[in-house]
Amino acid sequence: QAPRLAYALIAEPVDPLVEKERLAYRFAYAEAFEDLINDGISAGEFVEQNASVTAAALVGMLSESLVGPLAPQAAIDEHVEGREALHSQEKESLLIEIKALALRAVGSRT
Repeated sequence: QAPRLAYALIAEPVDPLVEKERLAYRFAYAEAFEDLINDGISAGEFVEQNASVTAAALVGMLSESLVGPLAPQAAIDEHVEGREALHSQEKESLLIEIKALALRAVGSRT
């Protein structure tokens, strides 16, 4: 809903104090994902795995997969000529692909 804020949280160059806070929120997400992964393993929905490693990888995967689509238009224009902002259909498609990738990463059985 707020692409500029999301981009700032994920990738915008920042001073070291802000970077420290950025890492704190990534660790918080990883802890939440770890709990969800462990719940999925216990329920037999996910394959056995090291939930901590998978959770950290998911945070990185999610962040990196959003950097391009969330980047301010000026930054995109410098790297990819003719690139327009994502439209709602493209956003929906991106979310579907990210969800599918995350489920494959945790070894979803469904």
